[in-house]
Amino acid sequence: MATPVTQESADMLMDTQGPTAFYTTTGIFTFLNIVTVVLRFWARKKQKQPLKVDDYLIIPAFLLNMGISIAIIYGVSQHANGYPTPPMPAMSTRSLFKRTSLEQTAHVISVNNRTFFITHVLSPFSLACVKASLLFFYRRIFVTKGSKTTDWANIVIIFMIFIVFVWGFGFGFAYMFGCGTAFETYWSTAGAEVLLKCINTQMVLYATCISGFICDVIIITLPIPLVWRLQLNTHRKIAVIGIFLTGSLAVIASMIKMIWFIWQNQTPWDPRFDQMLLVSTFVFWSMVETHAALLAANLPTLRRVISSSSLDSVVRSVRSVLSLNSVRSNRSQSGPGKGSFQSIDTPRPSLPSSHANSHHGSHVGSKQDLRINAIQVERNYEVTGHDIELGRVQH
Repeated sequence: MATPVTQESADMLMDTQGPTAFYTTTGIFTFLNIVTVVLRFWARKKQKQPLKVDDYLIIPAFLLNMGISIAIIYGVSQHANGYPTPPMPAMSTRSLFKRTSLEQTAHVISVNNRTFFITHVLSPFSLACVKASLLFFYRRIFVTKGSKTTDWANIVIIFMIFIVFVWGFGFGFAYMFGCGTAFETYWSTAGAEVLLKCINTQMVLYATCISGFICDVIIITLPIPLVWRLQLNTHRKIAVIGIFLTGSLAVIASMIKMIWFIWQNQTPWDPRFDQMLLVSTFVFWSMVETHAALLAANLPTLRRVISSSSLDSVVRSVRSVLSLNSVRSNRSQSGPGKGSFQSIDTPRPSLPSSHANSHHGSHVGSKQDLRINAIQVERNYEVTGHDIELGRVQH
């Protein structure tokens, strides 16, 4: 037997943000999305890094988020989001020359439902692009070109990329075409008629919330073992992990939306519930989740804006040093006459003083050709301004 709904529980379920909070929160998140996307591409250009898949996926996510913002702001302007359902007017107020109060009420309810539909069609696609962008960013940092395809990090990241695309596009299209191509059914018919004509969209949203939160937790914790295996001291490991955990904001928003939806879905219907307020609450937290996710995906790439090196260059530098030390260790273990480079007495190229004192040289190249027993040995050296600054030569 279902537990009766108390007045306190009913009020909490309908305790949505008002129009001022809708305007303010949507405006702030939209502004931050615009700023961080611009700074992301500016940081790539400043560091002279090529744009890759993780950067390109941010563009559709950003455009989808802008669509959600526009729909919500329009809904608030029409008194449809953040407002309770207007009372039904008396029949004596009808007018033949202007929109009646009854028609206005129907319009407000329709806009409220349209906003709900737009938000929950666009959000799975946006979140899929953001999640995939983060995973490709992990791959850019932790998986090198020389890595084996059997490397566990590479396998896990590729698997998760596949999962998030299936998740986003699967649930997005499932809700979009839940009533076939009769999209107006979502906002122009009664709830009972929706149940007859459409699939159980309530369960689609239920599954979307829970599975989306699980994916978020996996993605946000995935870098922890990858960073921990780097040869860094504990303090620096925690600092790098902390940068990746900036995405926790999106996970928190996803968790709040999931908890609220489960609570609302498992609470018996009560006449005291206001349907417009319930819809507005879910729309609000969906907007926060998508916009916070895009913000979280951009933050790790913005280290270059306030620092001389980006996060991926720092991790790549550590990996390069480890690789170089491994090569040197292998050479030292190889004795003379075994075809190792260590047996060849070749001096290292020295940097001209003009380059050694400069931190802005973008590239200095040097090449040596040796012929030993008709075998040509070629050694290439590449020095960047960042390497000079660290006092290191990569080869």
